[in-house]
Amino acid sequence: LIGRAHIGMGRLAEGVAELKEALALYRRVGSPYDVANLLQDLTLAFAAQGQLDEAAVFLNEALAIGRRLDAPTLLAGVLNNLGWLHHMRGEYREAQALYEEGLAAARRGGVLWLQANISVGMADLYRDLGAYGRAESLYDAGWQIAQESEPGLATYILAAQADMYRWRGEYGRAALMLAQARRLAEERGLEFEMQGLLPVSEGILRVERGEVEPGRLTLLEAVRFLEGRRAKRELARARFLLAKAHLLAGEKLRAVVELRRAMELAGEIGTDQFAVAEGQHATELLELGVAEGVDACRVLLEKIRGLEGLAGGETGEAEREEAGRLEIYAFGGGRVVRGGRPIPSSEWRSATAREMFFYILLHGPVGRDAVGVVFWPDASPRRMRDSFHTTLYRIRRAVGANAVVMEEGEYRIGDVAYWFDVEEFERLIQRARLLPPCDWQTEHLWRRAVDLYRGDFLPEVDRIWCVPKREALREMYLEALVGLGECAEARGEVEEAIGWYRRALEVDELREDVHRRIMRCYAGAGRRSEAVTQYYRCRRILNRELGVEPSAETEELHRRIVGTGAERE
Repeated sequence: LIGRAHIGMGRLAEGVAELKEALALYRRVGSPYDVANLLQDLTLAFAAQGQLDEAAVFLNEALAIGRRLDAPTLLAGVLNNLGWLHHMRGEYREAQALYEEGLAAARRGGVLWLQANISVGMADLYRDLGAYGRAESLYDAGWQIAQESEPGLATYILAAQADMYRWRGEYGRAALMLAQARRLAEERGLEFEMQGLLPVSEGILRVERGEVEPGRLTLLEAVRFLEGRRAKRELARARFLLAKAHLLAGEKLRAVVELRRAMELAGEIGTDQFAVAEGQHATELLELGVAEGVDACRVLLEKIRGLEGLAGGETGEAEREEAGRLEIYAFGGGRVVRGGRPIPSSEWRSATAREMFFYILLHGPVGRDAVGVVFWPDASPRRMRDSFHTTLYRIRRAVGANAVVMEEGEYRIGDVAYWFDVEEFERLIQRARLLPPCDWQTEHLWRRAVDLYRGDFLPEVDRIWCVPKREALREMYLEALVGLGECAEARGEVEEAIGWYRRALEVDELREDVHRRIMRCYAGAGRRSEAVTQYYRCRRILNRELGVEPSAETEELHRRIVGTGAERE
């Protein structure tokens, strides 16, 4: 409590020292809930100092505790914070996935205030990407919960929506939102909102509506208040908007000075996300910054251009609910969902049609004859062509006329929006491989990959083309299980690590390296007899299945473990 109080007053170093002392005591007591809550307190303290990577180390451990305890409320809170961290780092897809999982956990636990907070976090994300319709519905969902019980959050929702309407040029709607927010803040006595949060939004709105001098004065007063409260994140945004206001007033020199201050603060708090979001509607200011040597503005413009594949306003991918959008699943059995409706076997008309769809998806562009050799190797050329075109007709009837197209004599999946679990799985694996076990993102990536693997790739298909892919994906799944074990080891969670390694052995019991990992875990925890038992289990399996003895590396590890035990005795 002392640590939290220090942090609340901006004394971060003192607060962190107290929290770390409390964390050590709770570890000794063995109270995982308190440990997880303290880890989140430390996360917020480090995030306030701009140390997002350090903050996420604590949050990653809290996430592991929440998953292990299967505590929906704890898990939802951690996922919400982790989603926010990804959002602040500009990692939108990761943030979206975390928010969605967190929202599901909050609903499972029946925690309304967490549902509201996560909904608003998701709304901010979609708003920043220009998907205003989706953002509005999520703000509304958060508002329905927060308006009575969470006045601070309710005020924030109204202010956030006002900024969104301002970006769209709907100044009247923005003003109404801000007026409602101010009434609520005054009724509940919310000082920070009345003097900090709302004046920033009110000031820039007035400037953009043509009331330049009153608007700039409002922004300046908000900046002074936020400086006094040492609210760096809010202050950085306020200075950025004040720079925009100076530019609209024709005072370029003052605009550049304020812009530099804003970007210096962005460096201190470890995120420029506020400037990426607002900068989409202030490109003239960013271009001025580039011309005046504010290097951060060049980076901001590059980030904004990088949003084009994610955003695009009401016509963007995130906003469209396309009737023909495909969700394609191959793990545990092939199935395709079109526009939210699974395509039944009766619409495919044959198992071959569905299989050929997956073949083209994975191998396209591919010629008709190449497909024919795989599916009808013994048929005459004419029969093969007839079978191919009949099957292609069935695919198009089931999935859509543009699902498979021909281009320069080869067939490929058409320009349709789709999500494919195998592609997502491989993407997660490739990203996780680049990170060490102690990195805050690694465990999340491995876990998402494991969750996607619902069984072998297209187990119902027995043609030879499928076998190499099936084996490669199974090996990647095993790699993800081992990766999760390594992450658990890095946190000192021996039992959890052994659990993941045992799951890996269920996939392939002949993996000597995994047996050795279990032996090392036991030995490191001082459980020598269990390490030796694992060695003999490995030896029996290898002898039974392959008729061989363990490798020299395994034998050497066994000797060291036995020798260590003898020395202790």
